[in-house]
Amino acid sequence: MATIVKGSGFAAAAQGGYTTGGTKEDPYKYQTGFGNRFASEALPGVLPQGQNTPQKLKYDLYSECINGSTFTSPRAQNQLTWMYRIQPSIAHKGYTEVAFDKDALVADFSLTNPNINVPPPQLVWEPLEIPSSGKVDFISGLKTYCGAGDPMSGEGLAIHMYSANASMDKRAFVNVDGDFLIVPQQGRLDVQTELGKLMVKPGELLVVQRGLKFKINLPDGVGRGYVEEIFGARWELPELGALGANGLASPRDFESPTAYFEVDQSSWEVIYKNLGKLFVCKQDHTPFDVVGWHGNYVPYKYDMKKFIHVNSVTRDHMDPSLYTVLTAKSRTPGTPLADFCVLSERWDVTTNTFRPPFYHRNSAIEAIGMIYGSAKAPNFPISPGGFYYQSSLVPHGPDWEQFKNATEMELTPMKLFEDEMLILFEAPKSLVMSNFAMNTNTRNGFDMTPFTMQPQFLNHIDSITRELGSVGISGANGNVHV
Repeated sequence: MATIVKGSGFAAAAQGGYTTGGTKEDPYKYQTGFGNRFASEALPGVLPQGQNTPQKLKYDLYSECINGSTFTSPRAQNQLTWMYRIQPSIAHKGYTEVAFDKDALVADFSLTNPNINVPPPQLVWEPLEIPSSGKVDFISGLKTYCGAGDPMSGEGLAIHMYSANASMDKRAFVNVDGDFLIVPQQGRLDVQTELGKLMVKPGELLVVQRGLKFKINLPDGVGRGYVEEIFGARWELPELGALGANGLASPRDFESPTAYFEVDQSSWEVIYKNLGKLFVCKQDHTPFDVVGWHGNYVPYKYDMKKFIHVNSVTRDHMDPSLYTVLTAKSRTPGTPLADFCVLSERWDVTTNTFRPPFYHRNSAIEAIGMIYGSAKAPNFPISPGGFYYQSSLVPHGPDWEQFKNATEMELTPMKLFEDEMLILFEAPKSLVMSNFAMNTNTRNGFDMTPFTMQPQFLNHIDSITRELGSVGISGANGNVHV
């Protein structure tokens, strides 16, 4: 509200907290910031003041806390949220184990697990097909491709894909094993969590922390995309170092939900993933009945088109770590458990430099997905919705035609990844593959494709011999043999 005083300008005071959102494509409103402590109430006055668990709450709500870290974690790393709900989570009818395809959904990536495989160095998959029959929701359509470690050890990761044709309706999901980073490639995800709703579009990412209940509806009828799961760690923003205070993903561009609750006393089921097994508990009320909440253990989304790309404008390319949106720390100081990166539209104005990705052998694995773009991404033989994997220290780089063009092209300013977006999963751990990933018919056999380059150096043997002779060096000695 603003008050205008004649001859003296005006004064204004904020009315409520700042929120974003509220469009035709995304009707929800969001609180902004990364790692913030938020507070939100769907009914005025339901958040107690000065304490978390008063003897009696307004409207006879129940107080319930979820701790995403141990009680004794340092204050800066301590994560929790207090919820004020119509019924507490313990109001259910017990847990029953659910049968599932252990070849398709994996959490144990040890070499003793018969449901995993040591892969060849490079693999490529075409996109998962959208199911054409039956009801396949996000849970049923989740397929593990690769991973390392396990949730019991408290350190590791898994990369999944999902393909679905149905909303979850009266079904919710809880991942006890790790945090989910979900990236839709086709179809929006209408995600309802205990703390509110988020609409996640292709080009955006969503993080739902372990233990939080959520369900996914498909407003566009179908959905397909990527999921990275981390065990024993949490996603953080990378340090900026010499970049200074700004760049890469800006904290203010991360969006978290506002409180939303339903009054629903019908039958629901909640699926728990715990140490790689699935359990169902049934209850006679919705799990999405949180009327107000406060804390910093909160799901969030991020529009990757807002990522601020940084690169050299003088010579040579910087390392692809400059494309890191989120990172998760491992137990080894200075080494991440996982990095999540985005490759999207940016300018390249460097001169006298080799513009494609340089030939490289990386100590980390690299796995790439494509959100949108041309039929086949440059330098990576994948289509939108496809998946490319290479294990650590495997040589990679542009093919012969790309190399030849890059060494002869005019180096004028140009846009890279124009109208394209790729995502990159990096991890220093070696990953193993699920049976599903190795046997699915979407695997396209790239690992068997020869990669031929031309030794152009040999075209210069005569001139090299003459040049060596002019300075008194024989063409065949201990250092040179022509």
